[in-house]
Amino acid sequence: MTSASPSKNTVTQANKKMPIASVALLTAAMLLPACSVVSVEKQASAKTISAQRGNIVTDNQLSSDTASALLSAGLDEQACMQQFDLCLTQLTDSILNKHYRPALAIFAELHYAKARQLADSQNCRNALARPPLDPYYANAPLSDDDAKTQQEETTLCLNNYQDRLFDAIKYSYTYLFYDSLTHDFEGADESYSSAHTQTRIPTDNDIQTQDIYNAASNDVITQLYRSTENSDKLMNGKK
Repeated sequence: MTSASPSKNTVTQANKKMPIASVALLTAAMLLPACSVVSVEKQASAKTISAQRGNIVTDNQLSSDTASALLSAGLDEQACMQQFDLCLTQLTDSILNKHYRPALAIFAELHYAKARQLADSQNCRNALARPPLDPYYANAPLSDDDAKTQQEETTLCLNNYQDRLFDAIKYSYTYLFYDSLTHDFEGADESYSSAHTQTRIPTDNDIQTQDIYNAASNDVITQLYRSTENSDKLMNGKK
């Protein structure tokens, strides 16, 4: 009668279990790098999309298209905001096709960027900021001359701020509905525009410009509701 040795059975069972353990370890080792690759790819894609679609509304800085346009014209962003009217003139001169649709998006963003800069200035803050609920926290009253000077500077800043908002809305609206509008400039091809409307797919530039249109419109509406005066005076008599 032959009996199996206990030690031999133990060795045999261990040999049978080893391949299963090895496969499990190998699978885990393969999955971990794969998960890392997926995570890195998702983060890279998110950064790429953010860089492509970022603008003055979402990232508080100019979009890559607008920044490139300024650079091509030999203009600096900071200097452009300081000498805004001159900057617009020089930028317009550098654009070969004044009716080029993407140029409208560039001007819309620049006008809204200027509006935000004005809103952050001290002169405009006096008008845009909410008054304190408790008079105890209000600043000491100014002299008549200082109050008059401050009021004039505030009014000028507020009017410029509102003008920039309206210009941002005007340019962004024209860009967004460019294909549906009637153009009277020389060389306008309405038949092409109508046909192109049916096939054009929204681009990152479309999304950026829509952000500007919505943000500028919201700022105008906000000032209308915050003001205790009539809308004609607030909006500098504009309808």
